[in-house]
Amino acid sequence: MLLKSRPTVAQLTDRLLPPIPEGIELYLAADDIQGESWLDDAIDRVHGFDLPRDFDLRVESPVRALGGKFFDITSDSPENRETLNRVVRFGGAIGASSACVHLIAPTSSMRIGARDREDALASSRALLRHYARVCAEHGLTPTIENVPPIGQMREGTTMTSPIGVWSEDLLICIEAVPSLRITFDTSHAGMACNFMTLSETEIAGEYREPRRAFREVADASVRVMLDRLGDAVLVAHVSGVRGYRGEGLPYACDDPDLDEHVDWLLRHCDALVAEILEPDPATSQSMRSSAARIVSRREHFVRT
Repeated sequence: MLLKSRPTVAQLTDRLLPPIPEGIELYLAADDIQGESWLDDAIDRVHGFDLPRDFDLRVESPVRALGGKFFDITSDSPENRETLNRVVRFGGAIGASSACVHLIAPTSSMRIGARDREDALASSRALLRHYARVCAEHGLTPTIENVPPIGQMREGTTMTSPIGVWSEDLLICIEAVPSLRITFDTSHAGMACNFMTLSETEIAGEYREPRRAFREVADASVRVMLDRLGDAVLVAHVSGVRGYRGEGLPYACDDPDLDEHVDWLLRHCDALVAEILEPDPATSQSMRSSAARIVSRREHFVRT
């Protein structure tokens, strides 16, 4: 059971207050991998804490790549390659067990269709192969993460992506690059399924075109998505969801759907991460309460 943190002193100090979690997934923003001494500085911040011997560390790549553009898995550019190189080098240096990258081709244009998906999947292979190769060199398992149909990119910026929303895309990428595994985001998956079940009048007009594009490959439910992905799921990001825009919410005790999904994930995953969007990123109150909820589900599972 992991908490989410950036590799900053403030966030690490908060996440490592008692009770100490079983691990941390470190999200590296573009600022965290900039400058000549970025690697030594980031390693020193992590090693400045007395971590338990069996502490589980994992790393996640940024939404924005070096150079400032949104990271795009279909663009095998020097900036995107170097972004992944730095995340993986950091992960290897601190003993992380896996890395995570979003399977995303972000676009602010909502005019996407089936051909865009096919082209994006084909174009993603070069950078995914590079990512898998670099991870192997540094001893990390490479994972790809599903994305929401309408995302805010951690910045309140409205984007969609022709790939990465549904299970079929993830499985196609694993078929092309067999060493890949999946980081499954419950919030993103919930947003995707909610997006498809709302009526035309409940969906903003600008979002109707991507919904039509997704119709042929959409999963019927989050559980169907999980069952299709099966043992390819290595890590899970767990949080609640509201509609198709409200992501990263606390894991409430009265959410039977999320209980069901967490129970499935506890049986299949190496690690679950409480990835809650805190009002203040330097604090982890909602993350810790959500993590406690997951641990209680795990204890129930062990007892039964």
